[in-house]
Amino acid sequence: MKYYDTVPQNFLLMRFVVTRYCNFRCPYCYLTDERRGRKKTVFSHHSPDEWIKAIDVFKDRHLELYFTGGEPLLFDEFIYFLKKALDKGFIHSVRIDSNLSRLEKFLKEINDPKVKFLASLHPTQVSFDTFSDKVKLLKENDMLALVNLVVSKENMEILNKAPHELARYFEDRGAFLNIAKDFERGLKYGYDEKYKEYIDKLQYPIDNIYMNMQNLHIGAFCGGGKHYISVSRHGNIYSCDGKERGNIFDHPKLPQGIITCNMPYCPSIISYSFSASNGFSPVEHLQDYVKRNKTYRESLDTSYLDSLWQHIEEHDLIPKKGNAGADDNRTLAAKLRSRIIKKIKSLS
Repeated sequence: MKYYDTVPQNFLLMRFVVTRYCNFRCPYCYLTDERRGRKKTVFSHHSPDEWIKAIDVFKDRHLELYFTGGEPLLFDEFIYFLKKALDKGFIHSVRIDSNLSRLEKFLKEINDPKVKFLASLHPTQVSFDTFSDKVKLLKENDMLALVNLVVSKENMEILNKAPHELARYFEDRGAFLNIAKDFERGLKYGYDEKYKEYIDKLQYPIDNIYMNMQNLHIGAFCGGGKHYISVSRHGNIYSCDGKERGNIFDHPKLPQGIITCNMPYCPSIISYSFSASNGFSPVEHLQDYVKRNKTYRESLDTSYLDSLWQHIEEHDLIPKKGNAGADDNRTLAAKLRSRIIKKIKSLS
């Protein structure tokens, strides 16, 4: 069964980049310190109340909101806006990318299991114990989707434990650890094949195809254009292919049909869940994403992961400038991937 056999026809996933401002300075972040230091938000041009009213444009939809940054929780305006938005019956779920640094303030205002956090662990910025306590708090309130970790050189030196061992640690505590490549440095300097193999082994095979920007989806039916939009801080709406679809404050008309995708690479890890190659619904799809990956990981050969990680550590193969053995050849495909990524970044 494909996702479009079960997804509500009026479903819409709306993604907001709340801000690029962040209180952390992670060494693997793709944003410069200058961009992370700007306190512009979606409320710099329109007030929270104006945004709350604008969302009513989609009151006939089964709406899911996705907030990312920067760090959304740093702004009281965001918390106020979300609290008001959650009162709307057509908003069925919310997910938030966050470093959890201001979680306690958030929970004083909002404690609602409709909200699910994608909690990012940044060991260079916060202690592991402090972060684990926050994850435990979210679990107790049924507000955790998953934990994210970038396998960077700095993070691994601090944590001093293999990523698959960390995954078991969180699994024992009822949380799923999503393990990601050092994406920014990998694009710049290339991935060593052993490092790439190790990270890829910890993800479900189909998910890997999209994360590595391979074209399994090309020619397949995909509903990303119909069911997924990204909204800039000015209110401009973009579909997954980067086309502008009007402004949320001007009663926009969105694409109505499911199309056959002809993009050379899926331009967003968010929109890939709408592809016909996935058997689960994109509605609150993180639940199925986690379930599928947890089941898959149970089949992995732990001894092989141990030896692979040992090899990576012994040969210093985590991406960095001048990484020995990394393939830094700029093929046409690599250049195309970079252009797509730059375009996605520019939308916010």
